[in-house]
Amino acid sequence: MSYNCGMIYRNTDQEINSSLFLTSSANWEAVVKAKDHTSAATKAIEYVFEQDTDMKISPTVMVMNLSSKKNQENNLDDFEFVYAPQALSDAGLHKVSKLLTKIIENSKE
Repeated sequence: MSYNCGMIYRNTDQEINSSLFLTSSANWEAVVKAKDHTSAATKAIEYVFEQDTDMKISPTVMVMNLSSKKNQENNLDDFEFVYAPQALSDAGLHKVSKLLTKIIENSKE
């Protein structure tokens, strides 16, 4: 288990263009501050890869908006599954992205 600062802070009055997101894939979870689900997945992958270069990743990253007011109603709009190869590429991990894409494509056969 690895913690950077142990807490993420967001001032809801000043940071109206960002939200807190819970991200999860394979054997890890991370909470990140981001503007949307896709950037949250990318930031989480960057952070987890810095902490654990042997990280595991599934074909998707589950992302849940923790800051959404709709979340109080268990709204499914707060959840998104982001295609992991795209998030890996956005994080600059192009070789890993291509490898995962090949694995996903080969599993379809």
